Amino acid sequence: MRNLSSHPLTPALPSTRQWLAQIISPALSVWLRTQLSRVEGLHLEIHSSNRQLLRGEIPRLSLRGRQVVYEGIHLTQVELEAKGVMFNLPQVLQGKPWRLCQPVWVGGEVCLGEADLNASLARCPLEEFWNWFWPGNSVDLVSPWIILGVEQITLGVNQAGTLRTGLNLADPHTLVFIEPVWLPHQGSPEPLEQLAGHRLDLGPEVKLHRLHITPGHMVCQAEVLINVGPGQTEDLG
Repeated sequence: MRNLSSHPLTPALPSTRQWLAQIISPALSVWLRTQLSRVEGLHLEIHSSNRQLLRGEIPRLSLRGRQVVYEGIHLTQVELEAKGVMFNLPQVLQGKPWRLCQPVWVGGEVCLGEADLNASLARCPLEEFWNWFWPGNSVDLVSPWIILGVEQITLGVNQAGTLRTGLNLADPHTLVFIEPVWLPHQGSPEPLEQLAGHRLDLGPEVKLHRLHITPGHMVCQAEVLINVGPGQTEDLG
């Protein structure tokens, strides 16, 4: 029998894909965390061939996370996917930060609870929010709060009363009020005919495909455009 001890085994070298993944995945994870104020349980999956990775391309990227905060918006849980992600592979291989080379749409399911909405509302400039939500109204907005019902929301405005309305999708960029009602703390409910059909513009960088509201929770199927950060295009050269 051969003496195997005199012929030590040579460790298998990592494949090109494993080597790339060991570099790209941590760099991408660090970049994602710089985009988020908070995230727990972040899980990434890169779906790409060796050839595509070597071109700095990720055809499909999926991610999951919970207790996410993105640009002041609090989210209970997200399951998202991005397609056609182009990144700065030459710079990453030099140990530089991961960067997007071009804007990309990220879409999937987003879950929010009442606590998330109220935490987001607490960080929003009240005058800006009020002009968007109920333009032209002179009611003083003081420490607003939100309650979620069956396909409707109730906004606590001040000590005088609350605003309750249904919400429907007019198009992927616009929500519309359905049968809004003013609920004074004293007195009878008052239909707000001037707000019926009021449209909330979500902006060109958001596409909302489905909105489902239940008591205490909101689930959205949505897409958000992630842009290349300021000054990043210069770093890619």
